[in-house]
Amino acid sequence: MKAGISGVGSALPGLVITNEDLASHLDTNDEWIFRRTGIRARRRMREGEDVTTLAVAACADALADAGRAAEDVDAIIISTITPDYLTQLALDRDQSRGEADADVAEDARAG
Repeated sequence: MKAGISGVGSALPGLVITNEDLASHLDTNDEWIFRRTGIRARRRMREGEDVTTLAVAACADALADAGRAAEDVDAIIISTITPDYLTQLALDRDQSRGEADADVAEDARAG
């Protein structure tokens, strides 16, 4: 049996906050922020979004990338420094919201 990565996926929070958005509330402008940070926009979770929501979307993206179904998954690895709950693994919630029932589930806490 070979082990490998069959697909990768990602997800981003839905709310985009631009430098112009910040400038409307602060004494600054897009150019000033960009020159100092290189950032034009950043993302923030919308109401109802959480790390698990993003993890499930990233899993669906990875399954599509691999051309596989959720029941084909043998292992899931998740890593975050911003879990939904400090005492519950994000992976537990990820599996309960998705269809995957992996034999191996690893939450590699980052940080």
